[in-house]
Amino acid sequence: MKKEKTQNNQFSQIDWVHKLTRVFVQSKSLKNAFPSTLQVLGQATDADSIFLFLLQKKKEKLIDYPENYLRFSFPGESSKVRNLLKKLAQRAINDGEVICSADPQAAHQQLLKKLNSMGLLNIAVFPWSCVEGNQGALIFSWREEIDLDKKFPLIKTLTERFFLALKSHEKFVVQDKNQTADLFHRVRKLYFLYDFTYMISKSKNLSKTLREGLQRIVDLIPAELATIHLWENKEKKFHCVASYRINHFPQVEGKIVKYLLNKVVTQDDLLIIPNVKNNSSFSQFSHLKSLKTYIGWPLKASGSVVGVFSFFESSQKSISAEDISFLSTIVDHLAIAIENEQLYRRAQQATIEKERHRLARELHDGLSQSLYSLQLFTAAAQEYLKLNEKEKLKVALEETRKITNQCLKEMRLMVYHLRPGPLLRHNLTEALQQRLEEVEKRAGIRTKLWVAPSFHLPESLVPDLYRIIEEALNNSLRHAGASSVEVILDKKGPNFIVEVKDDGHGFDPLLVKEGGQGLINMRKRAEELGGDLKIISSPGKGTTVRIRLKEKRD
Repeated sequence: MKKEKTQNNQFSQIDWVHKLTRVFVQSKSLKNAFPSTLQVLGQATDADSIFLFLLQKKKEKLIDYPENYLRFSFPGESSKVRNLLKKLAQRAINDGEVICSADPQAAHQQLLKKLNSMGLLNIAVFPWSCVEGNQGALIFSWREEIDLDKKFPLIKTLTERFFLALKSHEKFVVQDKNQTADLFHRVRKLYFLYDFTYMISKSKNLSKTLREGLQRIVDLIPAELATIHLWENKEKKFHCVASYRINHFPQVEGKIVKYLLNKVVTQDDLLIIPNVKNNSSFSQFSHLKSLKTYIGWPLKASGSVVGVFSFFESSQKSISAEDISFLSTIVDHLAIAIENEQLYRRAQQATIEKERHRLARELHDGLSQSLYSLQLFTAAAQEYLKLNEKEKLKVALEETRKITNQCLKEMRLMVYHLRPGPLLRHNLTEALQQRLEEVEKRAGIRTKLWVAPSFHLPESLVPDLYRIIEEALNNSLRHAGASSVEVILDKKGPNFIVEVKDDGHGFDPLLVKEGGQGLINMRKRAEELGGDLKIISSPGKGTTVRIRLKEKRD
């Protein structure tokens, strides 16, 4: 019986890779990173134990890393289990191939059976070796039945990421401690770039991203003071959106930063001012004894300076040319994040304006015309009532009722369109069912949705097809005067057939030369999907909108 684990299933593969990478970035050495990384691997894979074996070069033998990940202990048999796992690891290293209990080779069956009898029902062994001669293996094990084939891609990806960190470290034992520290610092920079890029790509809040990003930057490269300023077009001045230790230098935020920011913008390039407090050209810095070199980068979006990243060198550690180059790369990423945010805002504003125009047009073309007609018929009804002309009064009241119903339909349709897109929350069938229930049924129209079991439309075609069906339903609701509507999703041979049928007034398609903008858009969408659209209708016999799409095969 398979037992459900407590793993966060919402984590995607890239999320786990990112989490594993962050552990390496935040650790001061690879040795210190091992316990935390094994913990992440355990959480991601639901493994009950993970063993790390590394080749000890001096003795030329495989050793069991002492701080393995264990969800459960192995009372009384711990050493025996480890010895068997070590043999399995050595075989995987020698063969250079993954050993998996889901598909065991004949040579490994006996070992796997012994481990199985000790409670390890599933095992996966991933070997590692590199040109420098380093070797090792990671062994994942589970005490219960799992779908190992399903987990294998994630385990393989995470294991490769883990081994990549090991390969970045040329030797496990380096005599020169300074060389070791310098090497790992470079490894951290490499992983920092990955982590930083990931953070920016996931971010939905620019200010928060810049604040978190700045903190991570100064954690990696110490600074006495660091700020990120963005240009505000409306106010025509810079605003500080992220800062590090700015409260230690309250006087910097005023005239001094303003002077430096303008200097960077004027130069339109990297600005470096060595020993600012001793520089005669910058006497205003003389009282800030702890500030050394100032480095400022312009943040550019679409060719224009939109901000400035300021970095004051730490009084404890000088910044190297390599660090400046690294920070320049980070600044490029910051500029991309800012430009993406600006483009997103413009697109959002354009969407809002487009929606406002659409609502205004629908209010004018639909509701306002209906309300005007309602006013006329109401006024006529009052006159007929005064004249005691009952038959004419009855006709006027009936028209008033029809117009009122049409107004309600229009309002329901507008309210439905103002809600978030249904395809964000549902698949095509669910989205259509929701539409029929929230609009047509509430308007008193009988509805039916029929979906063939073989109707499996490619995801890439769903949004445009939904818009075509939606427009067909809108036209029926507004113009057909139908009492029932049916949506059919069928598959006939190589074609997907979609029909929207109503029992309304119908019309003669030959008398409608080009149709309205809605019909033009429907035909255009169908053609873009590689299909066609046909209108079948006649007066008094309802209308059918038929869309035919060809099945696309790779």
